[in-house]
Amino acid sequence: EIIDNEVIENIKSTQNKDQEVPDDVVGFSDEEIKAMLKSIYFHVDSEYFSTKIGDLLARRLSFDGTQMDGHVDNQLKGGATAILALIVGRRLYIANCGNSIAILIKEIGNELSLFPIYQLHENHEVGEMERIRKLGLPDPRVVKNPTRCFGDYFRKGGYKENQLLKEATSEPIIVEPTVIGGVNMDDAFRFLLFVSPTVVRAIHIIKPSANVNETLAEWIVAEIKNNRTIESVAQKVLDNICHQYDGVLKTKIASSQKSITRDSMSMLFIPLCSNMVEKLDPENEVREQQILTQTNGDSNNCVQPYVDFSEFETSELRDTVLAKIESLKQYYKDKKTMHIITEE
Repeated sequence: EIIDNEVIENIKSTQNKDQEVPDDVVGFSDEEIKAMLKSIYFHVDSEYFSTKIGDLLARRLSFDGTQMDGHVDNQLKGGATAILALIVGRRLYIANCGNSIAILIKEIGNELSLFPIYQLHENHEVGEMERIRKLGLPDPRVVKNPTRCFGDYFRKGGYKENQLLKEATSEPIIVEPTVIGGVNMDDAFRFLLFVSPTVVRAIHIIKPSANVNETLAEWIVAEIKNNRTIESVAQKVLDNICHQYDGVLKTKIASSQKSITRDSMSMLFIPLCSNMVEKLDPENEVREQQILTQTNGDSNNCVQPYVDFSEFETSELRDTVLAKIESLKQYYKDKKTMHIITEE
């Protein structure tokens, strides 16, 4: 939550120092926007260490070798990944720090096609392996995934205390995001999909030899044919993954006699065209408000999780709520289009 708020607020407050530009930064070039996003990630990470956990670090430095506080250390271990989508005019930028994935869905010849637009930061990726080896760590696997994140003191400023990382010439874990874009958006774009690392890991466990992108494409297309809303598509795909994953876990638990838990999973569908309703519901049975709850987000412009509206449609408060939604639409109409997903 800290990362969500800080990154979004920094983007909203960023302006070109040399010239006046519109609030939506349309006047920036691709390279300027990429540099801005990277700078914001660096700034948020630095602020986290100095203001959010600065007191903890100071307290820890005051201890001698016999007074180390395990509770303090546990608080310093936390890290967070973040993936962000920024739409400037008709250009899309994806800034990823960590191992979440982003997939663009386009309609080509009446068929939906998926296009990955992300770069994973994990120790088996070629780019990360080379970066880690240049730091004097011959085996990149000693740097646990993800290899880039916010926070995580003992793999950054305190890495010399980590027996596996202490030989590195500088911090093995960095916060620099990979920024892809600007991708020119056309009328074929339908929606953007964000998937958390836990979903990716679950698919690898369910189908060890399968391609994650192809597997997701297969499941998404199948559910789009059977469901009328973005919310129900996301829910069904995630339910399918959880159901299969739970089955694998039960088998492992039975064979190992050990307790195995399932981490929370996140999947976000972000509509990218105004006629998304008609594309998923030819009979036009989906109310406009159902899609707006997915695209408007909260006061920080963050994408809300998908919602099942079946109970809402039969509620006696339905008309009152819809009236409030209309007033909120007016309030948010000038907000920027920005989306972020994080996982701690």
